[in-house]
Amino acid sequence: MRCLSAAGLVSSAEEASSEACVGAGRSADDEEEPEPEPDPDPETAVRSCFGTVFAATMIRVIHHMADVPAVLAQVRRILVPGGTFILEYANKRNLKAMVRHARKQQTWNPYDLTPVEFVELNFDFHPNYMRQALQSAGFTTKKRIPVSYLRLQGLKERLSTETLVRIDRVLQHSGLLYSPSIFTRNVAVGETPDNLARETLFACPDCGGPLARDGDVVRCRRDGQRWAVRDGIYDFKAPLET
Repeated sequence: MRCLSAAGLVSSAEEASSEACVGAGRSADDEEEPEPEPDPDPETAVRSCFGTVFAATMIRVIHHMADVPAVLAQVRRILVPGGTFILEYANKRNLKAMVRHARKQQTWNPYDLTPVEFVELNFDFHPNYMRQALQSAGFTTKKRIPVSYLRLQGLKERLSTETLVRIDRVLQHSGLLYSPSIFTRNVAVGETPDNLARETLFACPDCGGPLARDGDVVRCRRDGQRWAVRDGIYDFKAPLET
């Protein structure tokens, strides 16, 4: 089983400060394989081959993405049909924002579906906007869980951690999507390639070409660039110097 953690995804305005960590099930060899299809936008690409991932997670990440539809489309591209995508996002329609809006203490409307950038490259999303974006990208949302209701400092000072967890657990089952954070479980739908048997999981971060692994290094067959593999983690933060 191959699972991708999407914590390594960055928007075009951010530095690549995270590593993409993937459990590929088996190591790649140097056998010839078909080249992956070129990606039209390398700035937003998840550099994996089509249909090579069974499950993906993206937690505490997408609120830094300026182009959510492009990011979701890339995640869907690498998932096999029926693959699972766990997504967490910052909820625009949370209780604090609703109260502040009612008191005219903020300029943006928590009920409007348009994402709000409250500080640079920090976005909140309406639950219905995110559901529509996921659907457009080729996902069906199976479950949504609101979490982290009790973030107020006053509550943290007066109630024990155990009590806060117990209350939040009850609220998670309420289905009331008014919390600051929402987790979703989504399933990839539609016809896309299923390449789970493929040896090479990744494609070149720069040109999209096929990669070959040689020990603790992966090399692009197209442009010759190389990246390190450290303790089983593929480090695409920057290519190795030649």
